[in-house]
Amino acid sequence: MGRIVCALCKFENNGRCVEKNATVKLNKRRACSFYQEDENKLNFVKKRQNELSLSQRPDWFWDRKEYVKERKRIAAEENAKGIAITNDQKHPLTGDLSRFIKSTVSEETKD
Repeated sequence: MGRIVCALCKFENNGRCVEKNATVKLNKRRACSFYQEDENKLNFVKKRQNELSLSQRPDWFWDRKEYVKERKRIAAEENAKGIAITNDQKHPLTGDLSRFIKSTVSEETKD
């Protein structure tokens, strides 16, 4: 018999193999001559896999080159949004700062 997983065996009950009368780790692969598939456990696993289908991820996630292109495109969009452009032609990035004449530092702390 091939290497099996005890989690799907009908002789496994609460981490114990009823046939071998021994504790088992459920996901450890081992060779076992007593192994018989439990349809209820197998159906549960299949149902769970269907719920976690691959369609939840976008197509570009599975292709590394497309993934890199998509990340670069997103980064370029974020950078383009981050630049503040004003309507002032003389000062397009900051605007006219001449209206700010007071300092944030008080006169008393300059000593």
